[in-house]
Amino acid sequence: MTGVWTSIARGAVGAVVATAVMGGLSGTARAAGAEAPRGDWSYMVGGGAAYVPKYEGAKTMKVAPVPLVDVTWKDTVFLGAKGLGAKTTLFDHLTLGGSVGYQAGRKEKDHSRLKGLGDVKDAAAGSLFASYGLGIVSFDLSATKDFGGSNGLTVNAGLGLSYPVTERLSLTSGVSATWADERHMRANFGVSAAQAKASGLAAYKAESGIKRFDVTVGANWMVTESWFVTANGGVGILTGDAKKSPVVVEKIQPMAMVGVGYRF
Repeated sequence: MTGVWTSIARGAVGAVVATAVMGGLSGTARAAGAEAPRGDWSYMVGGGAAYVPKYEGAKTMKVAPVPLVDVTWKDTVFLGAKGLGAKTTLFDHLTLGGSVGYQAGRKEKDHSRLKGLGDVKDAAAGSLFASYGLGIVSFDLSATKDFGGSNGLTVNAGLGLSYPVTERLSLTSGVSATWADERHMRANFGVSAAQAKASGLAAYKAESGIKRFDVTVGANWMVTESWFVTANGGVGILTGDAKKSPVVVEKIQPMAMVGVGYRF
């Protein structure tokens, strides 16, 4: 399971929660019997709330609104958490695709720890992704390039499970690792000499590498044939140069969300 939920939190925090949400929507569709013909178009609309760190590496948390929107045409063209994109399935198990979307930046005013570091600007983002499913197990790989903001590249690899408990209830879980290039790391975790002088933090040069590992779990309940409730939670652990950054207050990054929606 992969995805991007970048309007909620910067970088991998957004990505990981998006993974949980999209896994929840997929589990909901399966629990509802999505195999039944519904025409060329399918829709999911809804919303919820997420409890996430104020920025990647923060200890303090925030509550943020979560739009749950997914529009798909012939299971090929989609608009949703990953942005606008297209996908194709090969050999019944392998799905390949790409999308363009929005990558939220990080504002200096978001937290006192960021004072003097300046903003990481919002950006357009382009992603390529692949998923290989075997029953309840999926293996996922995605690469996302920011055009603007950090101009960085991140790669996420994960393993997901989706288990139907009953016809209306499904459970999901996943583990993943995120690698980031030098541009992404320096924009989000580095402190230049000028920033050190303005912020009071020690100067720090962050290099490319695996920046975090994440675990997510979720539950998805079809209240009726169309209405669903989804709940997801997880924890991320910052590692490598990200963990050592003076920008980071807490390396353990928890997250949780609940939402309700309607599919038709």
